[in-house]
Amino acid sequence: MDSKNIPLQKLLASVKLPSIPDVAVTLIRTLDDEDFHLNKIVQLIEKDPGITATVIKHANSARYGLSNKVRSVEEAIRMLGFSNVRAIALGASVSGVFPADAGIDRTQFWKWSETAGELAHKLAGKARLDATSAWLIGFTMRIGEILIAQYDSVMASAIEAGNLSPGTRWKREIEALGATEGQIVAVLAGMWNFPEDVVSGLRASGNPLNDEWPFSALSAVAYTGGLLADAIVNGVNDSGVLLDSVVDWNVADEIGLTRAQVQEVITSQLGNAD
Repeated sequence: MDSKNIPLQKLLASVKLPSIPDVAVTLIRTLDDEDFHLNKIVQLIEKDPGITATVIKHANSARYGLSNKVRSVEEAIRMLGFSNVRAIALGASVSGVFPADAGIDRTQFWKWSETAGELAHKLAGKARLDATSAWLIGFTMRIGEILIAQYDSVMASAIEAGNLSPGTRWKREIEALGATEGQIVAVLAGMWNFPEDVVSGLRASGNPLNDEWPFSALSAVAYTGGLLADAIVNGVNDSGVLLDSVVDWNVADEIGLTRAQVQEVITSQLGNAD
């Protein structure tokens, strides 16, 4: 694949950048605000029927083992906790502003994003990092690929061509653009006023040990979650293979993740797989 090294600003100037929904803006603000009023957040989510339906659907999912039907956002929060409901609502809100694009399988794309976000969340918990911020990085890091598809659908198709091994998509993006999807969406995240640790985590999510920027532990868990998502979404369900052939232990060691901790996260994720 020939390198074009397209400046990020040129790419971003040539595509349609959506405004972030009010629901997402408010939910993101709560990442840095411990004094938010929960009732106001419930009311905000319930103003959007689509997001409300998504939250309730997740709460009633068999994976949570609930015996009684959840019928409101408030009940969902009691069952799942605010952090989990916030992640679900944020995911529904952000994904709703991006249309399907040529070169990208939308169903597979959002399945990958959900899986990467869940894995980053769980890994962050093990590493004692902000799990919600890690989830946000993991879930949104691939949005940059949608912008690539809007810029050049042929390029997006070439990046996605064939049976991609874990991490290959990031390498192809660098070859084609000189940047990863995470670097692209980091610019958008800055425009959307995401917290700075999320922006820096996105920037380094495809290569957390790159010397061009300060090390971000959040990027390390998102990167690890992304590698695992590449494999799991493509049908790899052998935890030994995932541990030995997918996890980049240079990165995992950097944030103190042990083999036992990563094994536990992988086992949990495989157990939750549809």
